[in-house]
Amino acid sequence: MYRNAGLQNGPFGYPWTGLGSTIGNAAFEHHKNTGLPLENIGTFALGVACGISQDIVDVVGPDGKPEPTSENVLVLEESVRGKDKALGPFLAVLRDFQNAQVDLASMSGSRNAVNHRIWQIQKGVLEARYRQMLTNGMTPTLESPDGRSSVFEDPGELRALKLHLSIEPKPVHSSVVLHDSYTRVGLRKSLLRGHRSAVILDSEAKNAIRRMRTEAVDVNNTWDGKDIADTSAKDTYQRVAAPRVSRILATQPAPFHEIMRTIGQELSEQGTLARMLVSWRQSEFDMHSSMHPTTDFIQRFYEVGLALLYESVEMSRGGHAPRRQVRLSVNVQNAEKEKRAHYEAVAASLPPDSIARPSLRRALQHARRAVSASHAFDCLTGDISIEAYCKVAPLIDWYMDRALEIFVHPSQQKAAMVESALFAAWNFGVKAVPMNQLKLYCNGTYRKQSDIEEGVRVLISWGRAALDGRSALYSRMIPQPPKPLGKSAI
Repeated sequence: MYRNAGLQNGPFGYPWTGLGSTIGNAAFEHHKNTGLPLENIGTFALGVACGISQDIVDVVGPDGKPEPTSENVLVLEESVRGKDKALGPFLAVLRDFQNAQVDLASMSGSRNAVNHRIWQIQKGVLEARYRQMLTNGMTPTLESPDGRSSVFEDPGELRALKLHLSIEPKPVHSSVVLHDSYTRVGLRKSLLRGHRSAVILDSEAKNAIRRMRTEAVDVNNTWDGKDIADTSAKDTYQRVAAPRVSRILATQPAPFHEIMRTIGQELSEQGTLARMLVSWRQSEFDMHSSMHPTTDFIQRFYEVGLALLYESVEMSRGGHAPRRQVRLSVNVQNAEKEKRAHYEAVAASLPPDSIARPSLRRALQHARRAVSASHAFDCLTGDISIEAYCKVAPLIDWYMDRALEIFVHPSQQKAAMVESALFAAWNFGVKAVPMNQLKLYCNGTYRKQSDIEEGVRVLISWGRAALDGRSALYSRMIPQPPKPLGKSAI
């Protein structure tokens, strides 16, 4: 077992302060209001923040080259309601922005159609004048300076026609940044229409993860900030220059582990898993959420996010203005060298074919993206400080711990299957499942009694489950009802 493998997990669980002031406080406030696991909320908030700031800011790496702020996040959670509620206030920024853009496009669409019709009429008049000029033989010629050839003078009619062609009204497209469902071709067309940034959302992402095997080139290039080519329209070659795409995904643990069992090695070799931060809930539901919820920090997140999105639109309309570049201070660069040595040592302790090794090698890139997003949301200027980097380092350590926990060994998959069985039993009203009945609630590959027993041992060792006496297993991730008082307490 390589659980935690020397990485700092933090004495208080998810190190949310690494998200920065604006993002972190909003995540913690939402956690207090709802009682939902902070790690899930924080991961969703980070994914949305990176998706919003990715078209505004690039972070300059140690090699002097700008890197995107784009990020791919995946939350493993059993409860569909829990996923949607955890994401809700952060997703509202993208939803409201996109709705406003659609309304703007619909209002300006009819006006654009009238303007284009007027332009076509004016174009016809100018073309008729130019053809008449050619018919009358009114195009003079001048000798070139060397006297060897004749050149045509550019008459006024031709200049007027060229100028008119250059001001053709363009069709108005809404600046689509959020894709609830998408196709590979549809995403490329959206990027080609003029907006360089997109956020893909999928709260039932098992199929989307499987598709990454065939879409690995696009997934990797958009995360890396490289150009992607589009040859789908009439065999014409078009290139999307330096797009930015973030992915916010969620699914249940058991289907994800089944995917890892079948194609996990291939996804690892392609590099798509390493370009993803995975959160697997480590804390229990807090049933004592605040009776007086507050929204001050969530509102601040909303206002800053909306301002950044509108800035992104203005940059795109202004001829794709270059993104701002944020640099690492000298102290941060020195701290990165130490962290790189630490991650390499942890990677060296893993088996050669471990699919967690590539994730560790990209940990520093994840750290730069997270601190760059928090830098943008905190409205900071100048280089990224060592103080900000020291806060984000434990956060990325936490995500690397989850990668080690999930990707290292099949026993983790068996543990996930048992945990899913406990959730399934809980939905049927069974709070503690007898050991000899666990198989009734298990789905997946590892349904042998020996596999179930191994999964139980791992789950208990992680502190995610416990035995009620010796015969029944219950999850510590599910709120348990209080035990009835005994006669002696009456």
